This record gives sequence, structure tokens and C-alpha cells, in this order.
Amino acid sequence: MKTSSEYLKEANVVVEKIDVEFGIARHKSGDAVFIDVRDSADIATTGTISGSLQIPRGFIEFAADESTSFHNKSLSKDKEIILVCGAGGMAALTGK
Repeated sequence: MKTSSEYLKEANVVVEKIDVEFGIARHKSGDAVFIDVRDSADIATTGTISGSLQIPRGFIEFAADESTSFHNKSLSKDKEIILVCGAGGMAALTGK
């Protein structure tokens, strides 16, 4: 069985990380959908990016799937999606 470190290492290889300045520029452009994948308790404690969607990591597949009743119409295949979390690990795992 793989360890969490191994899963994270694999995710970091395939999921592009962006720096804060690039993220701010993408947010200002309005061409990207920002999704905060942390749980609601973390978001309530620290806040989140203005206008971002709050979709927990464990629910993202349902929100992204057009065939489910949980589909979030803000998730469009023609939009760039930027995943965010506290330190990058959950976003990387979600992206993978």
C-alpha cells in the first residue's frame, strides 16, 4: 500500500504549481475558476479567495460530473481551473 507521501509525490509530478503573482493575475482576468478544496472549517477559520468556489476535495468528482445532480455549472470544460488549499498538498492530490 502506498503512503500519503508517495501519493503526494506522484501528484506533485503531474499537477502544475503556480506562484501567487500568476494566480492573482489569473484571478483579475476572470478567465479562471478558482476552487478551494479545503473543508468548510478551514475556510471559516482562514477565509478564501473572493469569488472562489468551495468544493471539498472528497466531493470534487461529483461537482465536476455533468451527469450527477450535484454538478456545479460553474465548472466548465472551456475554463481554466485553479485549485487552492492551505499548503498545496490537497490541491495537488485533487488535481491528479
